[in-house]
Parts: sequence; C-alpha cells; structure tokens
Amino acid sequence: MQPVLQTKGQWILVYDYNGKSYLVINKGKLLIEDVLEENISFGDISDKYILLITWSSTGYKRTVHLISPENATKLGSLYIDDYYPFYSVISGQDDGYFILNGIGMNSTKISTIFRKYSDNLYSGLITDIQLDGLYPVILDTPELNLFVGEDNAQCYNSNLERLWSVEFNSYISASAIFEDGRSIFALHGQEDVLCFYDPGGKEINRITVNDKIDCIVTFKNMAAVISGSSASFYKSSGKYTDTVSIPGLNVKIHFIDEKKVFVLSEHEVIVHNLKN
Repeated sequence: MQPVLQTKGQWILVYDYNGKSYLVINKGKLLIEDVLEENISFGDISDKYILLITWSSTGYKRTVHLISPENATKLGSLYIDDYYPFYSVISGQDDGYFILNGIGMNSTKISTIFRKYSDNLYSGLITDIQLDGLYPVILDTPELNLFVGEDNAQCYNSNLERLWSVEFNSYISASAIFEDGRSIFALHGQEDVLCFYDPGGKEINRITVNDKIDCIVTFKNMAAVISGSSASFYKSSGKYTDTVSIPGLNVKIHFIDEKKVFVLSEHEVIVHNLKN
C-alpha cells in the first residue's frame, strides 16, 4: 500500500496509489471510506468533487471519476481509450473545469496531450492541445497554465491558447508560479540558477545559487526555494528576503501566511517568522 495525501482547504483526500481504496476527511471528521473497482493512479479534491483517475488491464485504458466529497455519490465518469492521462488540475473558478494531462499513444514519438473539460461533464471536451515531448508538470493560476518539461516551458491562457514559451540549456529541477502570474525556474547544469519570469514570458531576474534546488513552494507572491536542509525565500520579483535551516536531510515548508511558515524535517517542526 502506498498512501497519497491531497488537501484543499478543510478537505483531505487519501488514496492508495495503484490500489482501489480512498477516504475523505473534512474538519477532522471521516466522511467517506470507499473502494473502487479499478486501480487508482491519481486523485485530487475540491469542495465540489473528488477526481480520481483509474486504470484497468481490460476495457477502457483510463477512467476519470467525479465523486461527491460529502457522500461518495457518483457525479459522472469519462472513459478514455486514445491516450494515457496521469495527472489533472482542478480549477477553483465558478465556471469550473479540470485539465487532464496525459501521454499520447504513438510509440515512436513522445507527446503530451492536455484536455480541458467542464466539471459537469455534460459539455464534453472544451478544448485540447498536443505538444511534442514530455510535460509532466502543470502550474496554474485562474488565468494561466504553465506546462513544464525537462528543459523548457510553455505558457497558455485558460482557453489553452499559447502565450509564450522558453527553452533553457540546463535541466529544470524545480518550478513554480506566483499568484500575480510571474514564474520561477530552478536550473541545474554547470551552474545552479534561479530564473524569474513575468506573466508575458520576459526574464526579470536571474540568480546563481550554491546548490541544486530540490523543490519550490509558493504562497501568493512569495516562494520558498528548498535545497537540502535549508530554504531561501524570494518575492515574485526575484528579491531575496530570508533563509532558514534546520537539521535534517529533507526540509519541507508550509506557509501559514506571508509572514510565517512551518519548517519541517525528520527531527523537528519549527515556526519561522519571515523577514521582509
């Protein structure tokens, strides 16, 4: 069993990766504990529905389930047999939708397919795009979708119309998007570099750092850039503000707000007050 945790506000989804069971918790209360007929490859939750992608060795290659987070009522399903969706992003907007991210079926050429659906499923497919190469990461704001590959990124609006793209000479080890539409990329090559971009795709700052970046966590227009046992903090403009480190091999950051963060390691948890 390999449990995976997803949270959205007060909602908590725990599912068994490549297993069939999942549960939902809200405000500390267990609401759902259920088992599906197929194996779960991905799950996410919002206040409107649970989204689960399942696979089976027979029949359709992938099924996307929308389920009520309150009582496990089945809201609808998508049966997909022409590509392999492995990830999804749920929109938080009133005109709700979700975007599926998957791999094309051409065995001689790798491609990534993105499809946008209304979350009521009655409208069917809204729009889709297909990009050459592998883009396993989706970063999103209400207005922008940033698709990140091994050494490049493509930015699209909410209608999946391309706005800009960028290609690097180094491997992208981590990336994130800010609330204001700016983005940050950590590059790993001969040097380790942080690159900041504005919403129009123009580079606005470039900073050389000492070590490879493991992860970037954003909250509003602040980023925690994590490397080993330390985390450095930057504004979306690229301005450095603070650094914190604690003993441990893997540090995680959870923003309380723009002034405080939880810093977690294998050994301890501390509250750190951020500098301006």
